[in-house]
Amino acid sequence: MKDRKEITLFKCRDWLNRDHGIAMVASHVTIETRSKYDSLEVDGSLTIGDCSRQITLDFDLYIHNNDSKVQKRKKIQVLREKMIRMRKYVGGFMDAMDKAIVEAEAIVKVETAAKKVKA
Repeated sequence: MKDRKEITLFKCRDWLNRDHGIAMVASHVTIETRSKYDSLEVDGSLTIGDCSRQITLDFDLYIHNNDSKVQKRKKIQVLREKMIRMRKYVGGFMDAMDKAIVEAEAIVKVETAAKKVKA
């Protein structure tokens, strides 16, 4: 009998620069059970990196069968709240980047039109 069982729910790696560079995003989510320790662990990580820097955000949940039902629910709720906040921050960042791109396009359009008028 195996003591440890791991189930991979999500695993992804994507290169951010299509033509050059090594910027990437990688993530995984697993559930691991250990019968020897009578425990369950949810492990999730998100890694963002470029040529010389890298950051990894870990979102982990460890539940031991000796934990009370209240403790188990609290641990799950804390992780859920972290994920909700993370989704909000990433969504806000993406919305701001979309606005910045629209603004940049408008500025380029005005500058291009001004150069045509001068010519």
